[in-house]
Amino acid sequence: MVWMITLEKKYCEAILDGRKKIEVRTRKPKILFEGAYILVCEKGSKGLVPFYFVVDAIAMCSPRFLWSSNHDQLAIDEKDYFEYTKGKNYVFGLRIRRVFKYDHEVNISDFGVKKAPRWFTFVSCSMAALLVGSSKGD
Repeated sequence: MVWMITLEKKYCEAILDGRKKIEVRTRKPKILFEGAYILVCEKGSKGLVPFYFVVDAIAMCSPRFLWSSNHDQLAIDEKDYFEYTKGKNYVFGLRIRRVFKYDHEVNISDFGVKKAPRWFTFVSCSMAALLVGSSKGD
């Protein structure tokens, strides 16, 4: 499975430099499992996809529990985290197994996606396969 999400630049940088090891989502697509590929579109970049990552594990838990047990791996301050998760009974923590940075410019249109996704957007595996091999694992 291949999905695309959009992240702010500061979170993209935190994933790439290894500070962010868990991506928090307040929604989960019906079909998302360990080993899935997550393409990351950088918010405000006009559709650039600088990297993707492989999901190692998925935890569904309360926002309070995820924060208390993993805050050092989220690369977000407490105030912003609880603002983001406000009103949610549970959140999804996607543990990042491995990050792959593209060695050339890649755009969402390369995957047949017309608009940067707000939540999760499914990407055709055949479209994604064209570009998965053209990246460097970190």
